[in-house]
Amino acid sequence: MKTSIIINTYNRAPQLRDCLRALRNLEGQFEVVVVNGPSTDGTRAVCEEYASAITYVECAERNLSVSRNIGIANAVGEVVAFIDDDAVVHPGWLKRILEKYNSDDVVGVGGFTIDHTGKSYQATATLCDRLGNAFTVPRGISRETFCFPGSPLFPSLLGTNSSFRASALKEIGGFDETFAYFLDETDVCLRLVDQGGQIVYAPDALVYHRYAPSHLRNLNKVPTTLHVPARSKVYFMYRHGTPLLDEIAITDEVVKYRDGLRRDNKWLRDHSYLSPTAEALLNQDVELGIEDGRTLARLPAPTNLMERAAGVSKRPFKRFNAEGAQRLRIALISQGFPPNDTAGIARWTDHVASGLAARGHRVHVITRADAEPTVDYRDGVWVHKVLPIEGGELRSVTALIDIPDHLTNWSAGVYAELREIGFSNLDLVSAPIWDVEGLVPLLLSPIPVVTSLHTTYKLAHPHKPDWHRPLYDFNHVQRVVKAEQFIFERAQHFLGNTNAVVKEIHETYGVDISSRTIVVPHGVTSPARHETAKKGDGITVLFVGRQETRKGFDTALEAALRVCTQLPDVTFRFIGSPTDDQNCKRAISRFLESVPPELAQRIQLEGYIPDDKLADAYADCDIFLAPSRFESFGLVAIEAMRYGKPVVAGNVGGLAEVVEQMKTGLLVNPNDPGQIAQAILKLASDANLRQHLGDAAQHSFLSKYTLEQMVEGIEDAYSAFQRAAASTNEALEKIA
Repeated sequence: MKTSIIINTYNRAPQLRDCLRALRNLEGQFEVVVVNGPSTDGTRAVCEEYASAITYVECAERNLSVSRNIGIANAVGEVVAFIDDDAVVHPGWLKRILEKYNSDDVVGVGGFTIDHTGKSYQATATLCDRLGNAFTVPRGISRETFCFPGSPLFPSLLGTNSSFRASALKEIGGFDETFAYFLDETDVCLRLVDQGGQIVYAPDALVYHRYAPSHLRNLNKVPTTLHVPARSKVYFMYRHGTPLLDEIAITDEVVKYRDGLRRDNKWLRDHSYLSPTAEALLNQDVELGIEDGRTLARLPAPTNLMERAAGVSKRPFKRFNAEGAQRLRIALISQGFPPNDTAGIARWTDHVASGLAARGHRVHVITRADAEPTVDYRDGVWVHKVLPIEGGELRSVTALIDIPDHLTNWSAGVYAELREIGFSNLDLVSAPIWDVEGLVPLLLSPIPVVTSLHTTYKLAHPHKPDWHRPLYDFNHVQRVVKAEQFIFERAQHFLGNTNAVVKEIHETYGVDISSRTIVVPHGVTSPARHETAKKGDGITVLFVGRQETRKGFDTALEAALRVCTQLPDVTFRFIGSPTDDQNCKRAISRFLESVPPELAQRIQLEGYIPDDKLADAYADCDIFLAPSRFESFGLVAIEAMRYGKPVVAGNVGGLAEVVEQMKTGLLVNPNDPGQIAQAILKLASDANLRQHLGDAAQHSFLSKYTLEQMVEGIEDAYSAFQRAAASTNEALEKIA
């Protein structure tokens, strides 16, 4: 059944973009009609991005019913469905809706709506009376039994999750344009029921509604005007309440409604959401709306839809998702995720998620919640913020793998969220080896679980002096190492970032995972500029990384002192958050106590800086320093290489694979500050060498380490893992 999905929008460009992105993953055959009100933001530009996929029309009024009628007039589907611009559909929404159109008597179908938390319902099945009062009813009560002409109660659909037969809507004249906002869909449902139509619910047809601010409410959902909803409510009461009540009784109901709004406004003022002046203005709005509603109820209902529809039906059906359904449905697990966390795994997960979503895949990210669990849709990605849970029913399984409780609980929380998403709605799960985040899904998931290889506990352990405290080492580190060992021995799918980390795992854990691993180098976005924005004639050396031993912060600081002593025109910038690493804290203390002020001012310990400032730091430096004692890859190296900077890097792990000796940089012993200093002195003293290595570094980045290349490689890897798992399952089924 061909369906026209209508989005009525006004000044919500970012939300509209997300709404349209989510429709790319929607199952079914449908077209999209976007009706843009008199927007003054970037709404039209967003629609132009989708010009080839949507039908775009405009509405000159800030009137939702007028906008809906324009949409209906420009739709050619047998069913017209409505979703708000600040809402996002579940991929199975349309399929569940259309399944309910199993009889000619069914003229309207709506689903259940999740609120801005992504967890709680905003609306389920609702019955309304003829005064516009809504009542939520249990699922066991059949709403369809209330669908008969003159019924005092009738099913009412929420506008952001509603659909109707186009022929039925046109038969009743469309939406009553007196309802500029509020009760417009309720009025339509009532008129359809009075015509003998059936309004039904599809509980599994889910829409996520995010309550964006508008000209009617602010960010806190506090109304900025009550004139329009008050007018709609009173108009509805007088228009539809008269069969049951006389005018005096309806007037009494209007007074109750007015007094209720005034109490609400007083509560908002008492709790500092409204000023006394704002409260008075809202109360005045209510009075004006009531008077306007009474006046308008005495007039005939407008019917302009048929005039607008003239000639539109000749337009061919314009399928929105003509390119086909997405190929993969993926859940990425990462405790950290931007904007709260921009560390290596968090940043990598963000890049992978947004990149795969842009290529048409359905992507979920499961990350840690700060407070309450939520589900949101951000830049084409479903972001699930969840809390750890005690293993409970999983205890008997997780007890087989002894890891610290907080890691077990986190992994169990991830698994619970995966079950809520539904394994039948996913093709694979991907989790990092760090903190064995994917352990519980790996043990219990019926679909493939991919382990992405980053630095492991056992590989990091020699370079983490604070981990060597006996109790912490025994109770935490070694238990995680045993779980890592289990994963390397049992898991079937690994995503590596360098061949070096696969080799290190073989040597350290005694397990060869090369046949189960696909290597895809990390990638980062290409810079907006390639030219240095540097000011001044001196040489700037940049270090980016946490202040910890594994990153080589201590030896880098010692090397900086040696270089600055010999060359007066060199300065160092150390960017990265402090840690509890005692080696590095002692190095900083010695530096602050013993270094003369004139030397210390050339070695700047800047701590964390935001991403935009960090990009400037990369672009403005002359030499990049990354003397890590171990990196599975070394993301900071390619972040510098993309700006054409030569890299002085530790000759270990993934860094030694990314940075090529005397081609894109210099490799050094990360434990030898003298060797690090000599490499920096060599580059600082030779502008031609810096330029030569920097040009080669940028070429290496462009040929191997762009974000697009990484995403394409991971797409191919995940597809290969999914095919391999499907082939294995098929073979097992034949044996069984």
